[in-house]
Amino acid sequence: MKGVRRTVAVIFALIVFFAMLSSAVTVIAHGDHQCTGAGCRECRVIWAAAQNARALGVVLTAVFLALTALRVRMVRRLRNAFAPVPRTPVRSKVLLLD
Repeated sequence: MKGVRRTVAVIFALIVFFAMLSSAVTVIAHGDHQCTGAGCRECRVIWAAAQNARALGVVLTAVFLALTALRVRMVRRLRNAFAPVPRTPVRSKVLLLD
């Protein structure tokens, strides 16, 4: 199961990497073009690539924060589940009565 998760994580990371790389290369390659005006095709390509990179960055940040919060919550639950219960006199009496 861990191997499958690792493989999926690597594939997802490669997809994200190539998407970010292609957006960055597009912006860099077409950055200094001769703009023809309002309907410039290259300006639209640059804008779309920049929006793609921004959106991907926002989504990755949101997913990272959500997974971090989920992990913290799970660790707290596990820590509370296995925390030693203090032996108070009342607790000892309840245990003896059971």
